[in-house]
Amino acid sequence: MIEQRLRPSKSVTVRDVLCYPFVLRSQSVETDGGVWFRKVSYPELGCEVSRESLEEALDELESEKIQAILRQLPGIEFILEREPIPDPSIELQLDRLGATDLIPHLDDELQVYLASQPVGRGPMRERSGRHE
Repeated sequence: MIEQRLRPSKSVTVRDVLCYPFVLRSQSVETDGGVWFRKVSYPELGCEVSRESLEEALDELESEKIQAILRQLPGIEFILEREPIPDPSIELQLDRLGATDLIPHLDDELQVYLASQPVGRGPMRERSGRHE
């Protein structure tokens, strides 16, 4: 789990959490049969993807990252020692995941957004059957 260290001078938005710069690990691995594949992961989130194509692996990993964050959003703990990195594609990524209802709330303060959600329903809970 990710440790919590919120800066009191800045309120955290939903966009901040989704655009947080997690550590990306990447490596090429050869199977016993001599086939190479690319393994990419966000260890802080527990996301890992392996594909023959690095581009496909990274694309799928980004989707996994967003899904992991959204599943953990109600109880997520995070470090904001690094500034969130603006991501102009965040809306497109949410659209691809079927989470368009979250787009109007990207700039809402995280705690305000979470307080407005019905108990037991987070942004990915109602979709969990489609993405797990």
